[in-house]
Amino acid sequence: MLTVYLAVGGLVGVVILLMLSRIARSTHGTTVQDKVVLITGASSGLGEACAEVFFRAGAKVILSSRSSEKLEATSKRLQTLNVPEVTYSPVILPLDLEDLDSLSDKAEQAVQCHGRVDILINNAGLGYRGTCLDTTTAVHQKVMNINYFGPITLSRGIIQNMVQNGGGHVVNISSVQGRMAIPHRSAYAAAKHALQAYSDTLRAEMASKGVNVTVLWTPPQPVAWHLTRLLTRFFKQWRGGTMNSSWPSLLTGLQ
Repeated sequence: MLTVYLAVGGLVGVVILLMLSRIARSTHGTTVQDKVVLITGASSGLGEACAEVFFRAGAKVILSSRSSEKLEATSKRLQTLNVPEVTYSPVILPLDLEDLDSLSDKAEQAVQCHGRVDILINNAGLGYRGTCLDTTTAVHQKVMNINYFGPITLSRGIIQNMVQNGGGHVVNISSVQGRMAIPHRSAYAAAKHALQAYSDTLRAEMASKGVNVTVLWTPPQPVAWHLTRLLTRFFKQWRGGTMNSSWPSLLTGLQ
């Protein structure tokens, strides 16, 4: 089972790389210049990589995570990049997805930064390993709050603004485990399954309102770790402003 799972994860990684390569060669695609992009979990990993790509593409990036210090470091790093195109200083918006009661206000604060949010990337999340019998209800609740209830609560506030402004795009970063569960990952897989179901319903409801909903499946560990290294190498080759219509158009074009 694990071999099959890793094979699926590897295949996902290959497909992502092929799509990135194809879009990178294309001169067409949706531009994200001047668009407002809110990214959760932007202080490290995939979220920080997303922030760099959108920053390079001239988007107005709003960086969110629990750590203000890490967000400050990310913001400073982005502003030291040698980007020939017009860029905007990132805005920092600390938030905690587990604090559900605060998320409606955080969504409003995000909108107030630039008057709107065009793209929301729900990237932040929490992983957990443990058998079904050893995983307590409290752990299930924590994982579900951060990986499901938090993102959908934040999304509701942002989407209302998107509808008022004629459209937008919500990108939910999920996992292969949102479709296929494996041993020792019950809490994580359950939350990602819930996010997938919610996203499918939301996509259908928002189709007539100009709001697109995308779910991106990331491969499992250790495949994800190796894929991250490949993507990092892949992106470094493009530094110098050649990515303006590449990866961001993938996120804004998929449905």
